[in-house]
Amino acid sequence: MRLGRAVCGGILLAALAAGGGLVVWKRPAAEPPPEPVRLTLHELPPEEEGERLSQYDELIRKYAARYDFDWRLIAAMIAVESRFDAECRTADGGMGLMQLMPDTAEEMRCAKPFDPEENIATGVKFLRSLCDRIPGNLTERDRLQFALAAYNGGYGHLIDARKLAKTLELSPDKWRGNVEESIQFLEHESYYKQSRHGYCKAQVIIRHVERVMKKFDEYSERFSATGPSARRIF
Repeated sequence: MRLGRAVCGGILLAALAAGGGLVVWKRPAAEPPPEPVRLTLHELPPEEEGERLSQYDELIRKYAARYDFDWRLIAAMIAVESRFDAECRTADGGMGLMQLMPDTAEEMRCAKPFDPEENIATGVKFLRSLCDRIPGNLTERDRLQFALAAYNGGYGHLIDARKLAKTLELSPDKWRGNVEESIQFLEHESYYKQSRHGYCKAQVIIRHVERVMKKFDEYSERFSATGPSARRIF
């Protein structure tokens, strides 16, 4: 079956050459994402406190270097996930600085998810495992965005979205404007019922990726690239 594609005014038209028919998909209307519930959040330290972001800066740099990440990326993730609150809990089960889910903590053998060092070590190690697991010839920025999407919403939903991107003749190897678009279809029954991993909170995932990348850009501008764990490459 050969699929031809055109996009016009937010409507995706796919011509099925084999059957001679025409299937029309309307891009699903964006549904407002549910607001995440966060408890006992702390604001970032004021600028007067100098070049420190939090009391966990040394741990962030330590584990960013160990797993070959720019420390400012890990700091950005923690700022978005918990605002540097080691006791942060969410209604969906997220725990600690990097908001480890119970299944993730168990999989990664994290016995004390509210211990700052164990939490950061586990979260950064898990992010590295996602980066290394994602197949394809990807740019580092796309690989990172895919890993952030999987960290927030689950690896299975990312795989479903990449497969759907192929069907929609979008690039399965690019996040912005491609998998970022296809994953939104997985919020709608006619699509997620045909996917392996079911319903996906796409708007929450997209918002998470955008917030982390924006914060990463902010920290990259604010802090100079020094030390072995500062390696901004895109």
